[in-house]
Amino acid sequence: MSGFEVAGVVLAVLPLFISALEHYENGLDPIRAFLEFDSELPNQIRKLRDQHIIYNLTMRDLLKPIVDSEDIEEMISNPGGAAWKDSGMQKMLEERLGESYQAYLDTIKRMEEIMKTIAKDLKIDQSDRVS
Repeated sequence: MSGFEVAGVVLAVLPLFISALEHYENGLDPIRAFLEFDSELPNQIRKLRDQHIIYNLTMRDLLKPIVDSEDIEEMISNPGGAAWKDSGMQKMLEERLGESYQAYLDTIKRMEEIMKTIAKDLKIDQSDRVS
């Protein structure tokens, strides 16, 4: 998977993590009441949601000079779509980022590794469902 494809995957998976954590939090309500335990989970969900928004806006800014606004909307709304896999798009992104392209790829790949670990811990399967 190219770095550009991974960028789309990140857009797709962050909302799944937020949803999974919200469902996880709902399941903890009886335990919290019993143990009088105040969890940090709501704060972590908020922080993850904030990061999703920041990432989404960053991707829009990154794509704006190289992609039509309609295509950006399609890419954001369909993170696994064909545009993310287009080699021409990847080449334009490489030209746009210049010497920072490799750092971008390294960061995106690290994010993918972290998200796979979180997905495994939250028991999110490939079908986008919490199991």
